[in-house]
Amino acid sequence: TCVSPNATIAYADDTYFLISDLTLQSTINRANKSVAELCGWCFDNGLVLNVGKTFFMNFVPRSASVDRSYLIRANHNSIVQVSNIKFLGIALDRKMTWETHINNLTARLSKSCFVIRYLRNSVSANVLKLAYCGLVQSNISYGLIFWGNSAYLNRAFVVQKRIVRCMLGLPAGTHCRQAFVALEILTLPSLYIYLVILYVKQNEKEFSRNSQVHNYNTRTRDHLHFPYSRLSVCRNSPSFQGIIFYNKFVQLFGNIESQSYLRKTIY
Repeated sequence: TCVSPNATIAYADDTYFLISDLTLQSTINRANKSVAELCGWCFDNGLVLNVGKTFFMNFVPRSASVDRSYLIRANHNSIVQVSNIKFLGIALDRKMTWETHINNLTARLSKSCFVIRYLRNSVSANVLKLAYCGLVQSNISYGLIFWGNSAYLNRAFVVQKRIVRCMLGLPAGTHCRQAFVALEILTLPSLYIYLVILYVKQNEKEFSRNSQVHNYNTRTRDHLHFPYSRLSVCRNSPSFQGIIFYNKFVQLFGNIESQSYLRKTIY
C-alpha cells in the first residue's frame, strides 16, 4: 500500500514532508514508510538522499512537558531529530512559539539599526526611509501573519522603536508614538493587524459569515464566522486572528474601501 505524506512542499532543492495521523505511534510509522518510499524513489531515479542534511521535528502542544526522542530511519541510518528548523527563511520550533525566529530577527534588526545610525547624517530623509524599507520593513513583514501573535513579539518591537528613534535623532527611551506617525511607519503590532486583515480581505470568499451558519437576525449576522478551534495554536493562526481584527475593523469603521484606506485607518 502506498503511504504518502499528508503534504509535500518542494522549493528549489529543499523538500519537506508534513505527516500526521490519529496517534503519535501511527504518525511515526507513517513517517518511516513515507521516508522508505522516498528512498526507493531516489534509488529508482539514480539519486541519493543525503541523510546528513535530513532532519525531522515533532510538533507538540505548548502544554506538553514530556520530551521524547523517536526513531525515523532512511537507508538504515537514523534521521536526526531537532527542536527547531528553518523553513523558507522562517525558523519553526516544535511548540510553535516563534521564539527562535524572533530572536534571529531581533539580531538582524540590531545590525540594521547600526546601518541606519551611520546613514542618518549622510543621506536625506527620503533615502533614509528607503533604507528603512529595505533593511527593516522587509524583514519584519516577512511571514508576520504567522508569528505576529507570538508572546515574544515585543523583543522585535523594542528594536523597531530604537531604529525609529535613531532615524529622527531622538534620545533613548523617548516615547515614539508620534515618531511613527511623522515617518508614516506602522508599528510592528499595527503592521501585524494590517497584514492579517488584508489576508482575510484578499481571501474573503474562503470565509463564511454568520448569516450562512444560522438564521438569527443578530447585529453580527454579517460578521465573518469563527470556525471551531480547540487548540491555542489554531486560534493564533492568520485565519482566526484575521477574523477577529476584520470583524472589529468593519464594526468600527465600516467596509474596507481599499488597501490604502485600511493602512491609513490603522495608523
